[in-house]
Amino acid sequence: MKTLGRGFAALALAVGSGLAIGPASGLASAQNASPTIVIDGDVSEWPQGVYAVATDRHVAIRFQLEAPVSLGAAPMSVKVVADLDGDNGTGMDHLGMGADVEITFSDPSSRGRWGPETVIEFLTADGRREKISGRELGLVFAPTHASDWFEMRFERKPAVFGSAKDVESPVFKYRVIAGGRQPRDPAVGLISLPMSARPKPFSPADATIPPKPDGALRVLSWNVLWTAPQESPEPFARVLRALRPDIVLFQEWDRDDISDTSVSAWLNEHASEQGVWNAETNGAWGVAVATPHTITHRGPSDVLADGTRWDYPIRVASAAIDTPVGSFVVGSVHTKCCGSLGTDEDHRRAVEAEAINDTLQALAAQAGTDRVILAGDFNLVGASSVLPVATAALDTDGSCLTPAAATVLGDGGATYTYVGRPDRGDVPSRLDYINYPDATMDVANAFVLRIDTLSDASLAASGLTLEDAWASDHLPVVVDLVEKK
Repeated sequence: MKTLGRGFAALALAVGSGLAIGPASGLASAQNASPTIVIDGDVSEWPQGVYAVATDRHVAIRFQLEAPVSLGAAPMSVKVVADLDGDNGTGMDHLGMGADVEITFSDPSSRGRWGPETVIEFLTADGRREKISGRELGLVFAPTHASDWFEMRFERKPAVFGSAKDVESPVFKYRVIAGGRQPRDPAVGLISLPMSARPKPFSPADATIPPKPDGALRVLSWNVLWTAPQESPEPFARVLRALRPDIVLFQEWDRDDISDTSVSAWLNEHASEQGVWNAETNGAWGVAVATPHTITHRGPSDVLADGTRWDYPIRVASAAIDTPVGSFVVGSVHTKCCGSLGTDEDHRRAVEAEAINDTLQALAAQAGTDRVILAGDFNLVGASSVLPVATAALDTDGSCLTPAAATVLGDGGATYTYVGRPDRGDVPSRLDYINYPDATMDVANAFVLRIDTLSDASLAASGLTLEDAWASDHLPVVVDLVEKK
């Protein structure tokens, strides 16, 4: 994992009841820390008492709520109010703090296609409130599923916010407000972080796609945005040629009539360098397993989720594949989207997880193999239990499969896989996972390919172009598996 940088300094305030919650009330002592912070929803790497860290490019924060919620689809709004220059005279007045940016998750006043949206506002130099997208702010948060602890990161770009001053050693301040309940005491919930340098502007990463190690199995999972490969094949073909996967798990390949032959024919036309491709769709809606290796067994069609308000089959395709590393049962899934913790959609995902697990257990027994890989778009915006239920007892030692810790190539500090479309205000989040059997396999490489953050030299070395960046609203997730020694 990659550190956010050196020379961190943190001054932490614990936060009062009902807001973001620290271990105690009152002012904590200032301390210097150089933690490795990865925005993945696991806050265990944060030093005790530290709630904000900064580099010359990013600020990262963490906070705790009173009860688990899905931050992007909560029944209440959660607002992060931040002062980027430490000047109470600039920005929007917020309990005496000069707020240069307000980030409101699950804003009840702004409903998009999937429900309440994240709204980001700042104050212009002439005093007007304006909105910007999560992409413009460089905002990343985790987890996407329901939790009480959250961490997030955004760019230190005062130039974006017209009211913020560009000062030599600014003091970053923030507070979190849940459900609109503001503290009576302006000092409660306020966290301050002295920063030692002006922010550094974004520069593309000089990172190249890691070569697949000898003896490794490269697995790619990719939600390809409903028929986009058929409508615009070249970006997808270039990515596949650059990655050269042994197994591809597609989601959203087609809206209607997906077939084994339609998927394999496309791959044999556009990615034939690896040999003759085979595919299995199980007739499911948009999902497929594809490989240039031999498919020995095929999973069932029309896997159903009984007891939910939706009667269409589960989006799961499965097959047993004879690879150079051995035989594997592989599943590509796309669980029910939308909703939040405890909704009908969340219940559907829970039912789907059980049926997916049963399907893979049966196929593994039929194929005579005990190694299983399950990957895809899990749409984890509610209960996190979907993953352990779907992967229960699928490892060779009878335990759950393990989700690979794939970070964004060139940015080891983030794990998001969904970026949305460039013309929308989507906030990057993690919806896609590759789960593998860690009892017998190790991860040699695990990365998420985000093309628009790579340098021209990196793109040229991989045979990619900037035009390939927005082929889909999801990013390719890649894992190289090797035999455990």
